[in-house]
Amino acid sequence: MVELEENVLKELEIAQGAATQGEEEVEGMEAAVMEELEKAEVSLGVGAATGCGWAKYALVDYYFTSGLRRLWVYIPNKGWKYRNISETQVMTIGKVVMEARRIYACWSGSQITFIRCWKHL
Repeated sequence: MVELEENVLKELEIAQGAATQGEEEVEGMEAAVMEELEKAEVSLGVGAATGCGWAKYALVDYYFTSGLRRLWVYIPNKGWKYRNISETQVMTIGKVVMEARRIYACWSGSQITFIRCWKHL
């Protein structure tokens, strides 16, 4: 079992709080509408920080009070980045991420826009 550094866990708590702000407003929206909004945000460059980097940690959050699933990656010196994903994506993307030896992610603001998973065979 990998032990997480204490500051990384604190950063995750802060990122989770920021990610859930306004979540009640979008809870009832259809997935297709949310997807279009996220695409628009990315194309418009919403979010101050954009970039790419190698992840040190990855995790998937399951919310039992809703169907929300969230993929998180931790980029050293950049913090936690996330992407809301569906249950189907957990079984596909999530599985690939969890089996990867290395993960390269790109983001806009705090939202993951691209992920590349490496596995040594």
